Amino acid sequence: MTTGEFRGVDHDLLADYLGGALDGTPEQTAVARLIDEDPTWAGAHAALAPAVAQVAPTSPPGARPPPRCRSPSPTGSPPRSPAPGRPSTPQGRPNT
Repeated sequence: MTTGEFRGVDHDLLADYLGGALDGTPEQTAVARLIDEDPTWAGAHAALAPAVAQVAPTSPPGARPPPRCRSPSPTGSPPRSPAPGRPSTPQGRPNT
């Protein structure tokens, strides 16, 4: 499937629909309606659904991507714990 074949289709939204990310949401209903009523969406659904079905069995049931780390660190890394037996400064950094 190439994006040129299915112009006007939100491929990310369609993939979310097929992957179950929209289950129970108003967007699920809206995408289902588009698939039923719009030939372009129906074609994109028909092209993408088999690929999603091939990937789904390789993931454990209920598997979800890991959550994003919400660290206050400017580098995006969580603060490190001090080595065992070493005291920590108030900023959470080991004394050296």
